[in-house]
Amino acid sequence: MNRPSGTIGYVLRVGTGKVFLSAGDLAWLNNVIRFELHSAHRIHLLKWAIQLLILCALAWLAYGITGPLFVYPWSD
Repeated sequence: MNRPSGTIGYVLRVGTGKVFLSAGDLAWLNNVIRFELHSAHRIHLLKWAIQLLILCALAWLAYGITGPLFVYPWSD
């Protein structure tokens, strides 16, 4: 959308209303979206690491419980 002042704006339709955005607003919005995506990626990696630690702990506990069942009596 070209304005009489010579600046170029953009229209973002939200619901039933309109919001007029300038190029600076779009640059700021771009930075916010990139930050949110980066934060979501870091949270995803943290969740994955916690799940891996839980899986390792469960495997260690399962080995501790079932390991002695497979020991031969003559292996003292």
